[in-house]
Amino acid sequence: MFNPGCNILCFLRDHFSEIRRKHLPYHDASWPSECDLNRLVHSASGQFIYAAIVVKFVDDKYCHPVEQLSTVLNISATDTGTSPFAGLDMLYMHILSTNPNTSLLVHILGAYFIIPNPGEIRTRSVGFLDEIFGLQHGSVRFALRGLHSILFIPDADNN
Repeated sequence: MFNPGCNILCFLRDHFSEIRRKHLPYHDASWPSECDLNRLVHSASGQFIYAAIVVKFVDDKYCHPVEQLSTVLNISATDTGTSPFAGLDMLYMHILSTNPNTSLLVHILGAYFIIPNPGEIRTRSVGFLDEIFGLQHGSVRFALRGLHSILFIPDADNN
């Protein structure tokens, strides 16, 4: 019988081991604890996307992984919903609500999703969005910083 919880747990163990190796080489090898991993598996409610977003969120190059994991665990501790997506919803809400410029973010995301010709890289590039809004070059990229766990944001406009 298929058990998504076991697969999610293996995925989390592997990726957190890699995060620890990459960012915390002198940190205790017991991080994160089995209890923490099991809490994440429970919050995932069988949804692999939750685990994938948690890993990307914790692996944010601009933040400390231990603090990021603590944030996720605090979010999951408040998860009282009965929906299997409650943990995922709470995580998305946290990520989006911590953006310092939500007004600009709403405009950027709205424009990105309504621009025609999705196959044309130029019309979907971060630099192009700077031009559309008359912003200084790099403004959209800065506005999207911290959202890499839920959006693909290329390093360059030609990706």
